[in-house]
Amino acid sequence: MPTLTTFLQLSLPFNGEFNDTWDAPLNSNFTKIDAQAKLTNDEIIAARFSKSSLANFLSVSIETDGTLKPTEEVLNSRSSPVYDFTDGAGDFTLDRRLELGDREVFDAREGYPTLRDAMAGRTGSRSQVLSGFTAGSGLPAWMGFTAANVQIDGASQELYFHIDGKTARERLLRSVPVSGAIGVKFIYATYSAIGQVRLDRSASTNGTAGSDGSNITIFEDLAIDFTLEDILPGDILRLTDATALFGEYVVKEVAPSGNSNRLKIIGLFSASLGSLNYTVSDPIAPTYGSEDTKTLAAGKIHIGEADFDGGAITAVRPRNFGYCFTTEWRAVDVSGGSPTFEEAFNHYFGSSELDIMVEVSQANNDSLPVEHLSPSAINNSIALNFSNTLSFNPGTSDASLTGTVTSSLIGNIKPSAKLKWNTNTVTVKNVVSAVFYEDYNGAAQDTGFIRLVIKQRM
Repeated sequence: MPTLTTFLQLSLPFNGEFNDTWDAPLNSNFTKIDAQAKLTNDEIIAARFSKSSLANFLSVSIETDGTLKPTEEVLNSRSSPVYDFTDGAGDFTLDRRLELGDREVFDAREGYPTLRDAMAGRTGSRSQVLSGFTAGSGLPAWMGFTAANVQIDGASQELYFHIDGKTARERLLRSVPVSGAIGVKFIYATYSAIGQVRLDRSASTNGTAGSDGSNITIFEDLAIDFTLEDILPGDILRLTDATALFGEYVVKEVAPSGNSNRLKIIGLFSASLGSLNYTVSDPIAPTYGSEDTKTLAAGKIHIGEADFDGGAITAVRPRNFGYCFTTEWRAVDVSGGSPTFEEAFNHYFGSSELDIMVEVSQANNDSLPVEHLSPSAINNSIALNFSNTLSFNPGTSDASLTGTVTSSLIGNIKPSAKLKWNTNTVTVKNVVSAVFYEDYNGAAQDTGFIRLVIKQRM
């Protein structure tokens, strides 16, 4: 019996083994060799793709010494419109090119742990409420209450805070429960570097990464209607499983093509994969709380006050925006039966360290000049008049002085007003009865309009 080769199983006959039948094993061997040669040739042709030879195909990416050639993308990435393509040490490698950007970001941190922290450290401004829903007077109207809950309204208009130089945002209606002793409760917001989780599916295994028809950009969970969750473009989808897809992705679109069970990400997933756990977070959302005593701390801003009667909230005072507030114009008339006026303007800065300007005008639409009133009183002077007679007593030479002294008070109405204030309200009234103010030309006005410009001291 012949032996067989290991790979092609060709027959290796012994001497004289196939007398007059040698053609059978010989032809079988040739057939096997031809079939294997065809397989090898087909594989080589397929492996060279559109090139004329396998050598030409390999030369696209491999140098003659066997090292890999850089791709066109790598070559293009070595050049920068900012850093150029070379420096004194020679032309850039991709690694050197990336290091330039990394080093510049590192230098920009200036010792802070992140670039965001460094930018916040340079702002030089205190924490403040930046913008939100307002009332017609310009006062903030983003805070309300229901029973024992303070309502933070970011739904009517997104609410932005500046906390230790960093931006935080509220975009929905949030409830802050209040409890404890009767009195004023101080409502605060705290900053989080990672934001707040809005959808936690870290134990669901229902997530799937798949294709949008051409690219792997779709994340799907058939058990969730993402349009009913607090999820918007710009949120962070974090895949928590220890898979090739582990990590964070930015949401580009909610319910792409009208499919409410899907999110579309910016960029690509590296593979299609199912049974994924995940969370979705708002990256700049703060958290809220209340306290009986205003306690300052890093990453914390007091955003308002609430009056609590032990069972329910009776009033709230949201902090005003920034550090300067101009009130609405209010009409004043002291010409009739009410010779004095007194107006209380809320400012809601939560501080009595204020600089206040009183402005008046004969119009409330800037069509007539605006004038400034001083918080001084009336400028008065006293005029003294002497009437006297000097006489001598005959014989004794004694002299006597008789006469009268009269005085009059001369009042001069000045552009002035009286002011008082506390942490939330400024009250103003006129100095002279039946006179609103004395205008620029010296005429006494008994009607007009008044407003305040209130600045919180830095």
